Parts: sequence; structure tokens; C-alpha cells
Amino acid sequence: MKTLKILFFVLLGMSISSCSVSEEDKVRNTAEAFLEALGKYDFKEAASYCDESTKQLLLSLEELMKEYGEDMASLPKSEFNIKSVEINNNEASVTYLDDDGKPEQLYLIKVDDEWKVSIDKEDLNKEELDKEE
Repeated sequence: MKTLKILFFVLLGMSISSCSVSEEDKVRNTAEAFLEALGKYDFKEAASYCDESTKQLLLSLEELMKEYGEDMASLPKSEFNIKSVEINNNEASVTYLDDDGKPEQLYLIKVDDEWKVSIDKEDLNKEELDKEE
């Protein structure tokens, strides 16, 4: 009987640990959900995967597009292909390919034990300047 109890607890422990999701999977799932929502111009959904400053940035972008009369339903949808995930403590970077096959980076941070997309406004400005050159 004692052996049966031990076997039961060993099996229970193995089943619980096999159900846990790895940190890499958590980062990948967050990045995929964010990119998918962004690809459909669903800024509110995309913002739900972001830290507070990035959330405000996306919602502001949505407002600007509405103010300029941009019909987001008519815009072409984008697709992304995640190639790699790197995690360093509470920060992660995801490399993905955009519609043109160009590699892009997405950064995430861990906030209250959840991975959140974090976009720095200065980094966005620098990327825009680099594209113009």
C-alpha cells in the first residue's frame, strides 16, 4: 500500500510538471497573439499584450488613424513568422519575419509574472529615421 501511494504521488508530480508551459512558450504565445492582432489592425486586442507605455502608444496610434479617416478594415492584413525567442531573466526578444521576409525584433518584459510587449518610443523614432535613409 505504501508503494502504491508513492507511485501515485510520483505520477501526479510528473503529470503536473508536464502540463506546465515553458517561459519560451509563454513569450512565443504572447508575441504571436500581439503580432496577429496588430496584423489585423486590432489595436485594442494588441494593447492587451503590452506594458502600460506601449498600450498607450498603440491606442494613440489607433486614434490618429481614425482622425485621419483611415479605414482599417480596408488595409491589407499582415502576417508574421516567428523565427526565434531569446530570454534573459525578465527580458525577451523575438525575431520574426514580416510580410516581405525581412527580419524584425520584438521586445518583451516580464510584468507581474506575465510577458508583455514593450516598445520604446525612441526606438520607434530611430527605426523610422533608419528607414528614411
